[in-house]
Amino acid sequence: MTAGDTAARSPSAGMWRRAARRLGRFASPDPARFAYATNIALVTILSLFVAFLFNLQNTYWALISIPFVAQMGSGITIWRSVMRLLGTLVGGVVGIAIVALFAQSPVASLAALALWAFGVGFLARLEMGLDAYAYGTAGLTATVIVFDTGPSADAAYGLMLARITETLIPIGAAFAVLLVVFPQSVRRTLENGLLDARDRVMAIVREAATPAAQPAPADRQAATKALATAYSNLRAFKFERSHRGPDLDRVAAAANALNHVLIAAETLSLVLDHQDEGETPAEPEALLDELRALLGAIPPRFHDAGTALALAGRFRDFVARIDGDATTRLSASQVPAGASDALAVIYAIRRFANTIASFAEAEATVFDPARPAPRRQTIVARYPDYRAAAERGLRPALLLLVLSALWIATASPTLLTVALLSGTFSLVLPTIAPRPALTASGLAIGLGIAAMVPPVLALETVLPYVESFPPYALLIGLTMFVFFYIGSAPGRLIYAFGGSILLAVALRPSNMQVYDPLGLFNALAGLALLPACIAVAFTVIVPEDQGWLRRHLARASRHLLRRAARGRDAKADEFLAQSLDAISDYGGDLDLAEGRNRALLARSRIAVTAGLELYELHRLRRLGHLPPDLAGLVPELGAALVAAAEGRPATTGAEPFRAAETRARAALAAEGAPGPERAATLRFLIGARFLGGLLDHGRLAPEGRA
Repeated sequence: MTAGDTAARSPSAGMWRRAARRLGRFASPDPARFAYATNIALVTILSLFVAFLFNLQNTYWALISIPFVAQMGSGITIWRSVMRLLGTLVGGVVGIAIVALFAQSPVASLAALALWAFGVGFLARLEMGLDAYAYGTAGLTATVIVFDTGPSADAAYGLMLARITETLIPIGAAFAVLLVVFPQSVRRTLENGLLDARDRVMAIVREAATPAAQPAPADRQAATKALATAYSNLRAFKFERSHRGPDLDRVAAAANALNHVLIAAETLSLVLDHQDEGETPAEPEALLDELRALLGAIPPRFHDAGTALALAGRFRDFVARIDGDATTRLSASQVPAGASDALAVIYAIRRFANTIASFAEAEATVFDPARPAPRRQTIVARYPDYRAAAERGLRPALLLLVLSALWIATASPTLLTVALLSGTFSLVLPTIAPRPALTASGLAIGLGIAAMVPPVLALETVLPYVESFPPYALLIGLTMFVFFYIGSAPGRLIYAFGGSILLAVALRPSNMQVYDPLGLFNALAGLALLPACIAVAFTVIVPEDQGWLRRHLARASRHLLRRAARGRDAKADEFLAQSLDAISDYGGDLDLAEGRNRALLARSRIAVTAGLELYELHRLRRLGHLPPDLAGLVPELGAALVAAAEGRPATTGAEPFRAAETRARAALAAEGAPGPERAATLRFLIGARFLGGLLDHGRLAPEGRA
């Protein structure tokens, strides 16, 4: 055996090779990361220049703000910057009000601040995307003003102005760099995200007409998350007025149509799943064969409007043939019991084909601006989960109260710093970081702080010999470049946030710079408890773990289904939007390796289809086309579904649906009913049969009660 073989088999050699590969991945050339790190460095240099030019004393605030406002895309930068500025203004006013009212009473002042933290945390949870960041920043700014002012109420106004100024500097610098010097549009991210969402939805669509080839739960989860990401990118691109690109209204209409396709595919899968093997009537089976052929003709991409319109035309022709046959059914004297399932399948096929045609037509308008844009419907909407919002607000409020009480009891300046930073991070991080990253954020920030110690020590050693601004700014900018290039690898940006905090707090750049090596150790002492407090905030105080996600997704599904069952509003689109938001927000982070998580996600999607069906029945009732005895049954059907979804013992079970089917067949058998009434009655029969099948198969029953 050679020495080389021995080294190859040595555990230490393998460890070093793995470390080298990781370092190589981090340091390997990546144009997007290189451009982002370059922009961060330029924004840092420009921010320092402006702060030094006006001789500002709190430049470290600007440095801490840079990673939060300077993003990889111009639209995201503008969106986040606008929200940060609004939050700073509102938080500054509230901070002054708290100081003016309670400056002489630390306990009252901190209680008011905790109440404000709860309020902005609560409101932030009710917003989508970076709109929530404004609330987090409002809580941060008020906390800084109250803590830094203390009992000196006269200093509050000047502190607010300084805070606003130091916030405007990195925002202005980021605008100059990302919009003028090195603009980076989110257009490519938007387009790639939309294509990814389309591919994932179409993969589910192609399998919807084949009961034996149902998509995996992970595929459905990925499709929902991809659509949610696409909407967020659409909002970011909306801020890029200077960039050429697709018409946002048309793209949004196509995304909305894609949502409807996904739900229609789910409905068709459910209806087909209710058919016993070998008992599917001949007519629906022939339609399914034709539908599968049409689905196979959907191209991987639409390259022009003509291709999209040709596909839409084929699906519209298919629907027209189904509608022609429906005329014959409506003229029949009765609908036998055995035909109800066939009609449910036919209607689901028709609806599914219609949504695909609408999506293809919406895609055609994206390619051809001369075509009239479809009517835009707002599909993306936040589900108002007030319990989750209260829990989100409780986290920073409790953290501020506990740490502030310790600070008052010990008079330790270290605890003051920890209370300020922990409270603000527990407010801001949930508005900008994905949920899985929050539980590890404390450790990540701690590692980022530790990794920045050697560069800060080196800067403390070198900077006393630097006498002019250019090399000074270049050294700090280069440090930020290296740190953010390495830290901007996927899932590691929060490490760079931690490092930039230490750099700003330890150096505190200003025109009258004083370099004290003890300053670094003082900063480390002040930040030592920060990672642990952040970890406690997200893992102990209302941890958003798998159990939390399950509880809130189940509650959201039941609440939305109850709303659909009442039928007091006609906002089916809002119901769909909020349902998809809850499934994406809570279900998107569920671990699908657990069977109960897969079952819960399936029930949540079924609740969406059931709710939409209830909205349709209530619509028919409000139009007055249903016979009075059938219209009176609609609330009873909704109540039975809600009872099943909540696991309440229901003595009636599926009886209301069987009674509804019997009455609907009798109404269809009666002579002389006008056409609209017969059409509505047939549609009612299909809906009652579909919803009754959900109960018969235990589709909505909670875990363990199916």
